[in-house]
Amino acid sequence: MGHELVWGIMVVAAVGAAACGSRERAGAGTVDAPLNARALSIDEAARSLQPRSRDAAYRPGTVEERAIVADVVEALWRGDVSGARAALGTGDGGFVIEAWRVEGRDFSVLRERDDRLRGAGSYAVRTGAAGPRSILLQAPHAYFDRRTGAIAAQIFFAPDARAIDGLFVNSMHRYQTSPGKRERRRSNPSDVCHNPDHLFSVATRASLSSVTRLVQLHGFGATELAAGPPAGPAGGSADDSSEAVALEFDAIVSAGDDRSSAASTAVALAMARGLSVRVGRYPEDTDQLGATTNVQGRICRDAGIEFVHVELSAALRDRLVDSATSRSALGAALAASSDGDESAP
Repeated sequence: MGHELVWGIMVVAAVGAAACGSRERAGAGTVDAPLNARALSIDEAARSLQPRSRDAAYRPGTVEERAIVADVVEALWRGDVSGARAALGTGDGGFVIEAWRVEGRDFSVLRERDDRLRGAGSYAVRTGAAGPRSILLQAPHAYFDRRTGAIAAQIFFAPDARAIDGLFVNSMHRYQTSPGKRERRRSNPSDVCHNPDHLFSVATRASLSSVTRLVQLHGFGATELAAGPPAGPAGGSADDSSEAVALEFDAIVSAGDDRSSAASTAVALAMARGLSVRVGRYPEDTDQLGATTNVQGRICRDAGIEFVHVELSAALRDRLVDSATSRSALGAALAASSDGDESAP
């Protein structure tokens, strides 16, 4: 009997058992959300996390959707898929829960329904996650910071992903204003890193009891202007932009704060050694790209969770896309232990 057939039988059995269990807990009349099972390649998984949403409009999450996302994500980190399905209910919130098998490993995914795209984000958690040093990886500007979504997916879904147990990706361009229109403004509600009320932040908060570190991947261009988003409460400042003039570094790592942390220093050092690249720390080595207004960074600091913001040059991103060895080295670096002092790399 083939492996895929065996897995299919197991999923069907698990779905049936989960449905019975959640109905018993939730009470008579409760209808659980359906669970779609999919076997995907890494490339297919990456594309599924980033829907083609150019013809959609961003819509803020409702009170109901915020509760759904929080409850579902918390349940997925606990490995309670039946509880997640019960929280989602019939799917009227515009989401689906799917069971993915990618490269022989199993994942649970919360994403928008294809006919209800509105920039709510995509959230994947490895089955059996929440180990002693679980790491949540995020690509929050996957459409704007070229190739960061693909790189994050390649690292997360790879068999050697180490302690990286979750991947959250934005599902709409940060500057999308209406179907087919993108415009950088003083306030950009679809930008998950600068909108504290975005469902992406709800999912982030719901993860904090299960993770010890949150890592974000971003990208900067070698020849782009360092104008950054327009100044303002939601826009941040120039040194928080993913755009920069040519820099002397291949990557910039920060804690999203006014000084490096043990975690950001450990990651910077591991990247420099493992990838043989020039890595600068904010603010010790550069005053660019510090992510000091990053919403998820603030959430992590308030909760006492390690936050590491990684900016990758265009050339380094091209290398990571082309080289599995380089991606493996980056994945290992993102999980580098923060034990020890905070001396410079």
